[in-house]
Amino acid sequence: MGAVEIICMANSRKLDGRCIAGLKTDGGGWVRPVSADQGGALPPYQCRVDDGTEVRTLDVIRLDLSIPLPQSYQPENWLVRNTMPWRLISRPAPESLIQIMRSNLVSGPCLLGNTNDRVPAASFSGTSAPSSLALVIPRNPYLRVTKDVNNRKQLRAIFEISRTYYDLVVTDPVWERKLRNHPEGDYPLTAAGLKPDDMVLLTVSLGEPFNGYCYKLVAAIIVLPESWRDFFEPRRLGVATK
Repeated sequence: MGAVEIICMANSRKLDGRCIAGLKTDGGGWVRPVSADQGGALPPYQCRVDDGTEVRTLDVIRLDLSIPLPQSYQPENWLVRNTMPWRLISRPAPESLIQIMRSNLVSGPCLLGNTNDRVPAASFSGTSAPSSLALVIPRNPYLRVTKDVNNRKQLRAIFEISRTYYDLVVTDPVWERKLRNHPEGDYPLTAAGLKPDDMVLLTVSLGEPFNGYCYKLVAAIIVLPESWRDFFEPRRLGVATK
């Protein structure tokens, strides 16, 4: 593929590294740059742009991709060339690219194949997932601080799309840090510093197979610039609001 420009829609925690995902600025859909290591996680030092900062959601960046490395559960994977830093084109993306994001919104009720929090890994035997990444406008979102099966603190996002509720693990490190000192319980987004009228998008990703399932993860909670809100207003998009 060579050089490609993407709108970064996720910089997610994955193992000891990061999982980057973005939408191509030419309208060509999702791309997930991965390494050749098992699991494909990128080292954090590689996820930096040429001003020395870590890549952020809504950044437009240019990077070099080598060859496609699709997995049946993640068809968007491309091997990234070991060239760094990536070039920052715009922070945040210009309004001219809003339509790229709007055209990739998923209205539900199904999310990445079904309405559950996971997809059986066996369903990808002999076939490939149509997509492992989805962009959604959540209705009535809130956050839950809880514990995972290993008794470690875990952040979850609870939200609704098309009258269907989802309860998914959050792997966005920015938001994990925002609530790391909060005790177990449910919290509005304002507990993480947002204003009541702030609007967010969620990037949802299918994770690696684990115990027979690919779990859905909230890879990014993206706060929209105030000037963008009208472009994503649910009624304007024809999204159910009741």
